[in-house]
Amino acid sequence: MKSNRKKQRIKPLCYKKTDNDFYNKYDEFVDNWNNIFPFDYYYRDKYNIPIFSKKHLKISLFSELCWYRETLKMNKIKEDNDLDKRKEKREKEIADALLNRGV
Repeated sequence: MKSNRKKQRIKPLCYKKTDNDFYNKYDEFVDNWNNIFPFDYYYRDKYNIPIFSKKHLKISLFSELCWYRETLKMNKIKEDNDLDKRKEKREKEIADALLNRGV
């Protein structure tokens, strides 16, 4: 037996477009969080972990900080090594050029 009633559409529960207070407060909170803990953002971004997910809440901020500092330090070392190699290569090129000129 079929009902003659029309099915009602369920309207989603959401904020009005004019009420941006919730979104503004959320954005402000996330901005503050990322300013206080920038390493947390980089860690989550690298490992694709959503903010305040279960996986995120299980991670220690200290371990994230250690990861972040180590990454910065290793990148600096790599950058310095690359700079040293480029400098050595350039010095060798200059020496070769001078030797080929007969100077």
